[in-house]
Amino acid sequence: MSKQPKTVLIVEPSASGHHMALYVRHVARGLLDQGCDVILLTTEKAIGEPAYQMVQTECSERLKTFLMPEIGKSETSSALGLISAQLKSWRAVKRGFTAVRTKHPIDIVYVPTLDWVAKATEIFGSPFGDMPFVALYMAPKHHRFETSLGPKSRQDWLYDKLFRRLLAIKTLRNLLVIDEVFYEFAINRYPFASRKLRFAPDFGEITGDKSREVCREELEIPDDAVVILVYGSLTKRKGIVELLNAAANPGAPDNLVILLAGKPANDIIEYLENPKFRTPVESGRILKCFHFHAADEEYRAFRASDAVWIAYADGFYSSSGVLYQALSAERPVLARKEGLIGRLVGIYRLGWRVNTKNESELTQLLHRIADVNISTPYEFNCDSDFLHQHTSQAHVAAVKGALSSDQ
Repeated sequence: MSKQPKTVLIVEPSASGHHMALYVRHVARGLLDQGCDVILLTTEKAIGEPAYQMVQTECSERLKTFLMPEIGKSETSSALGLISAQLKSWRAVKRGFTAVRTKHPIDIVYVPTLDWVAKATEIFGSPFGDMPFVALYMAPKHHRFETSLGPKSRQDWLYDKLFRRLLAIKTLRNLLVIDEVFYEFAINRYPFASRKLRFAPDFGEITGDKSREVCREELEIPDDAVVILVYGSLTKRKGIVELLNAAANPGAPDNLVILLAGKPANDIIEYLENPKFRTPVESGRILKCFHFHAADEEYRAFRASDAVWIAYADGFYSSSGVLYQALSAERPVLARKEGLIGRLVGIYRLGWRVNTKNESELTQLLHRIADVNISTPYEFNCDSDFLHQHTSQAHVAAVKGALSSDQ
């Protein structure tokens, strides 16, 4: 028999990406509106970020916040370095949880993004002791070769064994995943724990009421420009280098504008200092809006755009919150052919797929987009069932169900 928890502790140490601004924000608000008491356990670094301020503003005094030690970060990409960093994170969250528990009664813990401590939890068990918890695992990897999403890894067998250990933790009430391919893989691979596995559809939410013309005017973008948006954490992982090079190519469409909207990594800032980008930047063909975007600015960026770039670099095979933001804004996407994103874009006709390593192919696609009236659906079905299934309401409902479930 299911029972609604009275007090939920949400553990999220990071305000980057969509961790705080999307998942924590919507789930916390949904739980509070349902009558739950909600406590957020996070870090001092996170509360200094605009994303946390957004959560705090929407939840006001109803959300209590406690601090945990800063989480560990791996200085190498080795498996040993990953485990070492995750062990530090595991210890940090355990100390933070213990401190909160001494001051407040807690019914259950929710971890919106388990990935930063998943391996340590698989090895050392739950950092929450005997407290039941629910977690959302964003990007498991060991299924990718078997499901044709990505290359085989030498660690697949190990990650499979570790995942079995995670599912065997008695206090893990439910494990949510946003990767529908992994969900189907997991319920068949791990039938002994299939009741613990739940699908929580990923989502994005873009809301506003300004017209495309007004949004473009505010950004000083010509009305006849074809705008490709790159949004969020601006890193080389998003394949920005390939897009920038294509945009700076003399063969690129004359009316093409690349809108970079979000917080840039240092390597992107440095890359744009290359002399070949001077003219595109000065002419407004590469538009730099380098800051965290509040909800109204986020809406303006998407509304002013014709398509959204999510062609992540090699090695990225997971989901992307920006994909669902683009769908919410009814904008097609440009994606690589590989990985989960490429498969979803191909199946549900959500935009275009391209080999980003082939600059000629990419340039041709940019011309193709520039020549199309984007206001008419073209290789993109904004009314698909896929779009309607991936909403904030569906995601929050899945989380609420997992928190209330006795399995």
